[in-house]
Amino acid sequence: MKSKIDFCEALKDSPTFRSVLEEEENDIEHLEQKIERVLKMCTSAVDSGKEYVKNNSAFATSLWDLQRHFKDDRTSHSALEKIIHCLQEMNKFHTILLDQANRTVLKNLTSFIKSEIKEVKDYKNLFLKVSENLDGALQKNAQVNKNKPTDVQETENYLSATKSCFQHTALDYVNILTMLQAKKKPEILSTLLSYVQACSTYYHQGSDLCEDFDPYFKVLADDIGTMRSDYATLEKTMQNRHASVTNFDQGQTEGYLFKRTSKGFKTWNRRWFYISGNQLLYRKRNGEESPTVMEEDLSICTVRLAGECDRRFCFEVISPTKSHMLQADSADALKASCCDCGHPQPKWASINLGITLCIACSGIHRSLGVHYSKVRSLTLDAWEPEIIKVMTELGNGVVNRIYEANADAEDIQRATEDCDIAVREAWIKAKYVERRFVASLTSITDALCAESARSFAATSRRGRAFQAARWSVKKMRRRQKSTLKASPEETSVGSSSGHEEQSEHDEEDCSEDKDEGDEKQAVKVDVVFGENLSEPLNQESFYIDSDDESINDEEQPQDNEDIQKLNADVLLYKAALVHNLPVMSQALALGATKNWTNVDDLDRTPLHQAVLSGSVMACEFLLLNGADINAKDRKGYTPLHLATEKGCTAQAYLLLKNRAKYDIKTLDGQQAIDIAVENANADIVTLLRLTKLNEEIGLSEQGIGGDETYNDVMKDFSNFAINQPHRLQRSKPDGQEAE
Repeated sequence: MKSKIDFCEALKDSPTFRSVLEEEENDIEHLEQKIERVLKMCTSAVDSGKEYVKNNSAFATSLWDLQRHFKDDRTSHSALEKIIHCLQEMNKFHTILLDQANRTVLKNLTSFIKSEIKEVKDYKNLFLKVSENLDGALQKNAQVNKNKPTDVQETENYLSATKSCFQHTALDYVNILTMLQAKKKPEILSTLLSYVQACSTYYHQGSDLCEDFDPYFKVLADDIGTMRSDYATLEKTMQNRHASVTNFDQGQTEGYLFKRTSKGFKTWNRRWFYISGNQLLYRKRNGEESPTVMEEDLSICTVRLAGECDRRFCFEVISPTKSHMLQADSADALKASCCDCGHPQPKWASINLGITLCIACSGIHRSLGVHYSKVRSLTLDAWEPEIIKVMTELGNGVVNRIYEANADAEDIQRATEDCDIAVREAWIKAKYVERRFVASLTSITDALCAESARSFAATSRRGRAFQAARWSVKKMRRRQKSTLKASPEETSVGSSSGHEEQSEHDEEDCSEDKDEGDEKQAVKVDVVFGENLSEPLNQESFYIDSDDESINDEEQPQDNEDIQKLNADVLLYKAALVHNLPVMSQALALGATKNWTNVDDLDRTPLHQAVLSGSVMACEFLLLNGADINAKDRKGYTPLHLATEKGCTAQAYLLLKNRAKYDIKTLDGQQAIDIAVENANADIVTLLRLTKLNEEIGLSEQGIGGDETYNDVMKDFSNFAINQPHRLQRSKPDGQEAE
């Protein structure tokens, strides 16, 4: 390809050179404008494509939800799975096409403007500056006095140098212009060809995918024909449906009954009754998760017709201590599952609260903000094992016993499955934002004191005075210890079923059998937070298969505290030390400050205490609820320093995974890695060095690393931290006692 600009004309700086130069410059400016428009339109197309892919992905997600509706129909379930897979593959191909548009059209043409065209513009400015210098030198040479030989010689030398510089610059400028004009065609055409080839690949992939699915779709079409035939047959059968009314057997062992209240105006409420294990139980049609036991043992009860009642079909269930007035009825049952409205089969969860939600309630929870509720999908999102364990430790029952403790006393309409959005929103905000139904700490302690009194009166062999003197939080255990036996004078309040309780007490609290002859002896009864939050689960149905997710289960029990010093902050602090998540949740509901510092204990926070407890779940619960991961105590120790010092590898992994700063120094100048090396903890040293290396090479900008080796190592630690914490325990160096 020949240059349009003649070198000789350029050296002469002729008008022809200037004219052609101007044409070339205008052509390049025009090219730049057109390319910029192409980039703008391509960006719009890519953005529109991404929106399409996003909506198409949401469409496929909705089909997954639809598929679950057919979970008991293998044919429909399988067909929907195939269709969804086909749509998702097409969506994936479209995503690849958009990525190709980004990497070819947008990237290449943007680079062409920013490098090639920009270089021409920069050299143009240099050329104009040198040209102005030449014009000045020529003007000065023309004006020099011929009678001054020295000035003449100096001017001629300057002119010669300036002219030489101009000529070289002009030739370089011509070269850049010429090369750009030569390069623009293959550069632009090759870029667009790559994109068109990507489009061709996209359509071929779609065609091949449809060909692969075509045999199945033909079979499916035949199956649909059979389904339509079955539908027609069923329709004929259903035409005789009204005949079943006369043949319906009224003799049922479960169904609806009207139940008369025993207090107040003796109103009648319709409840679903059934018999289980010789117990008579009932529940509301909706809005109630757990049944109420009306009679523990039907074998000692009698049933008789209620002749004095004005309502028809009434009868009485009479036990040795009470009687119940019922009226016969029957219908289908409805079981509620959403923590807030009772909708069955929730598909969402609030991970920091530890509850499951229906889609309608999850939308309200999202609007509250993540500082109140962090919503995740039970089916679409990835679930870390630590969060799953937090969910199993809490649950709807525990949380509702906390956040709905006084709900019946408030004049507010409860959310139900079919309620208006305004009712649902008002209920959820009152429950979690305003915390209107949370029992006050005073009322809780009063109830626990009363329960302790009743327990003591029932177990004591002589009537003796008692008083609630001190309080503690029940320690959570996840394996049975046969050596632990509760004192008969102790009543503990709160933890999950199947978990044993810490039973050590002050000596003054275990003296029931001393001085039995002194009937006026005062016995102090301790109040233990925890058991009123327990879930109705048993050891067989719920068991965490590891020694303890807390690796420090043998630590010394916490001292009982003066009940006068009890407040929400201290309650959270003490509950974190014994990794009692239900009580921690209750403390937060009572308004505890998650980053409260204990001036009586080295200015440590609840997260420091959770680390000392050895519990991964307690740490995760606090982090989910916004605890400061880098909080320092009075010695400058962060939770990561404590985890390193105590050899808690599982917690060190959890803190690093949640972006804890590894380079903070304590007051004595030690970083976490210095402590890990000093304690010869190879696992924590490995974690810290890998995290530092991963951050230094820049991979951590996209999240927790992008390096394959780093991710594999972290996954191994995650598995051990949750399922096999004992494997992360390391023996101390010689001369030190193993923890």
